[in-house]
Amino acid sequence: MLILDGDVRLRTALNANFLRHGWHVKTAGSFAEASRVIDQQSFDLVISGLTMRDGDVHKFISDQREYVSADREYTPATPVIVLASHTSVADVVQVMRAGAFDVLARDTCFDLLQESARSAVRAFGSSESCQPEAPSSAALRNASSSVPAGGMTLSELNRKHVEDALALAEGNRTNAAKVLGISVRTVRNKIRQYGLPPRSYA
Repeated sequence: MLILDGDVRLRTALNANFLRHGWHVKTAGSFAEASRVIDQQSFDLVISGLTMRDGDVHKFISDQREYVSADREYTPATPVIVLASHTSVADVVQVMRAGAFDVLARDTCFDLLQESARSAVRAFGSSESCQPEAPSSAALRNASSSVPAGGMTLSELNRKHVEDALALAEGNRTNAAKVLGISVRTVRNKIRQYGLPPRSYA
């Protein structure tokens, strides 16, 4: 599968959790990067954010349906699961009409997301390259041992990564920002957003 989202923390959390459950995963941080990755490898499932700096998922689905390389075609049958911050009825209808297999809230629990992924794989006759299997020791080593169980929401996974980065950086927000690949300002905002004790982090 390809996990496509502009939020590095969400990509990292999803990548780690899907790896722990035996999925074959690649990630991309923009639609342009995803197009380059797709040019090199076919995927049986795409999990994508609704919007990113370089576009939205509607255009991405449309572009990929028309995409043809010299040796293969990205087929319209490739299922896309969309993660949206706000899932109003109008948004869901619009995204589903664009061709998405499913639309879920970004803070949905991992178990529900994985069940949707399994349903997409079954419904579209995915190849074995994407099918979950017993995780290898290498995959388990690559996945963080601190990744929480599947019952946590994606927002809780994000908070966990912020807390882990701050702990690794011994409370230094600048170093935590480097670990997470985000700005110090964003780290400060996350500390306030998640209600973390501000005095604990220099």
